[in-house]
Amino acid sequence: AVVALGRALDLVRTLSPDATALEAEVAWGVIHEHALSIDDLLSRRMRLSMTLPDRGASIAARVDEIATPLLGLDPAGRAERVAAYLTGARREHDVPPAAVA
Repeated sequence: AVVALGRALDLVRTLSPDATALEAEVAWGVIHEHALSIDDLLSRRMRLSMTLPDRGASIAARVDEIATPLLGLDPAGRAERVAAYLTGARREHDVPPAAVA
């Protein structure tokens, strides 16, 4: 069903060479799983923020580009949405520096 949706929306490519997830999974997450944000998609639906070394930084803009029309969002807000995602992903998933004794 995800691939069929991807074919219908021309989203049958991987999000990046490092991620095996299809662009169609973003659309599926919005349409069928009611995801509402980049964080919702990358952290909760697709779990890529926890598995990609860059926490999804390299694909966040593309995820937003796919999700924006499906969510009825303003494309002009992309940079702000991506920055907010990256701030949260770094705070949530990065390992803090070791305390100096």
